[in-house]
Amino acid sequence: MKINFNGSLDFQNKPDPEPHEIDLSSFTNIIIDLYAFSIDIHSGTNYHVTICGNDKDYVTAEVKEQTLFIREKGHNSHSFTFNYSFKINKIIVTIPEGAPLNTLQANEHAGSVFLSDLNMQHFKLKNEAGSTKLLNVTITEDAKLNLETGSLSISNCNINLKAKLSAGSVKIDNLQGKSQFILSSGSFKMIDDNNTNIGYDLSADVGTIYFHGNREGRSFYCPGDDQNQVTVQCGAGSIKIV
Repeated sequence: MKINFNGSLDFQNKPDPEPHEIDLSSFTNIIIDLYAFSIDIHSGTNYHVTICGNDKDYVTAEVKEQTLFIREKGHNSHSFTFNYSFKINKIIVTIPEGAPLNTLQANEHAGSVFLSDLNMQHFKLKNEAGSTKLLNVTITEDAKLNLETGSLSISNCNINLKAKLSAGSVKIDNLQGKSQFILSSGSFKMIDDNNTNIGYDLSADVGTIYFHGNREGRSFYCPGDDQNQVTVQCGAGSIKIV
């Protein structure tokens, strides 16, 4: 990978660049393609985008045919810019509370993704290097996530998720729905507060499974109800249900 640095090395405090504030028309879909920006999408009072950081001029945000497109220009998968001033490149999207959202599709190459207080039908995310966090999110139809390297955190969500992680960690607190997690290597931890409605199908090729303090070996299964099921397949790492 080629890494380009712009600006001279300078550790003096500098004022943060003024963010771009963009008021948007209404939209029901979001398509994102970013290389060096983190993204934060949450409910708010109106349709709005805030673009922060020294590289803010690389980003375009526009609504076409009820779809919000957020793209980072001037970069590709083999060359992107870091700035010596260490200002965080970040995009914040707000959607009015209760507004319908059909589809969220995002490609993130080197940044974090944070989604909170959202209700949508379809979700698809690929994150090559960074953290992904879902908080108070409901997805009524299909949900797919591919994480190459990084961490996944899910709290207070109702989703039927299919997630693949090449290398990373998963932490879950209060998850409803039927979800599948496939980890090549890493760790999986879920807090369920002894919720007997959740069924589990757990397996670890190299590693150990712990279920509420009991060591279960490399496979474990227990039935739940028809609405809540967690399947975890881990190549190398630990699985803990607490």
